[in-house]
Amino acid sequence: DDARMPNSALADLVGIAPSTCHGRVRRLQELGVIRGFYADIDPAAIGLNLQAMISVSLQFTARGKIRNFIQTIRRKPQVMDVYFLAGADDFILH
Repeated sequence: DDARMPNSALADLVGIAPSTCHGRVRRLQELGVIRGFYADIDPAAIGLNLQAMISVSLQFTARGKIRNFIQTIRRKPQVMDVYFLAGADDFILH
C-alpha cells in the first residue's frame, strides 16, 4: 500500500536480502509486471470537489478504434476510471 516504502523495509517484509529485493523489483518493472508507482490524491484537497460519471457511446463506424479510445482517455488526468460496458452505452468514465 505504500509505494514509497524503502527497499530495505520491503526486503525485511518478504524475508530476502535488500540487493535481491532490489533486483527482483527492477526485473518486475522491466517485464511490465510493475507498471508504475502512484500517489493517491484527494481531489477535494486540490479544489476538485465535483465528480461525474459520464456514459459514452461510440458511433458504429468507430468500433474498430476502441483500443485507441481507451488508451487516449486513460491519459487524461481528469479521468479516474474507465469502465467498458455491454449494452446501449460503450463506456462509463469517472
